[in-house]
Amino acid sequence: MHQPAPGKLYVEPNISINGQRLNAVGKFTYLSSTLSRNVVIDDEINTRLAKASAAFGRLHKNVWDRRGITSMTKIKVYKAVILTTLLYGCESWTVYQHHVKKLNHFHTTRLRKLLGISRQERIPDTEHGKRSHGGQKKRFKDSLKVLLEAFNIDPSSWEQTALDRAKWRAAVHNGTRQYESDRKAAAEKRRQNRKYNALKPPAPATIPCPYCSRSFQARIELISHLRTH
Repeated sequence: MHQPAPGKLYVEPNISINGQRLNAVGKFTYLSSTLSRNVVIDDEINTRLAKASAAFGRLHKNVWDRRGITSMTKIKVYKAVILTTLLYGCESWTVYQHHVKKLNHFHTTRLRKLLGISRQERIPDTEHGKRSHGGQKKRFKDSLKVLLEAFNIDPSSWEQTALDRAKWRAAVHNGTRQYESDRKAAAEKRRQNRKYNALKPPAPATIPCPYCSRSFQARIELISHLRTH
């Protein structure tokens, strides 16, 4: 294998030893690493993936498919055998994004195989998931149904009602009037409850402190007080 100087065209060298001409190659394997004349690691990545896949396949019967072996033990074997084969010599690699995608794809698919996760379950590869704020996303029909029910309009026949312009307008006006009346009544009820709770005398302190003569209404107050003793 011959690599020309930067900026110069490649000219195949002519090297002979004892009259035997040596063939020039574009890549060769040395110490289990694939060296390439164009200084890219595509061939090395493909070789690592092939060897790691072969090692993974040889352990199917004895490790991966054995029900008596726990998932943690299988993952330890995977890290000790498969990952070391996949990432052998990676300290000298110049890795690009498409290389990372190949390696990550192999890694995640094999872990899913070990944990028994199929593609149909649609479980993402994120290590720590996060629940989105609010409820589930609603369709327009769902939001429309909530509004129709709040305005006392039958969701199953609103389309027929809307065909009659005068009837639909009357239904909307009556529903708006009733909805606003119910909203004000509910707000007034909440206000009265707040006033009642504010005027209600506090509950007597019935939880005594075992170290002093003080008493508390809630247990959390007693716990905070006991921190000082």
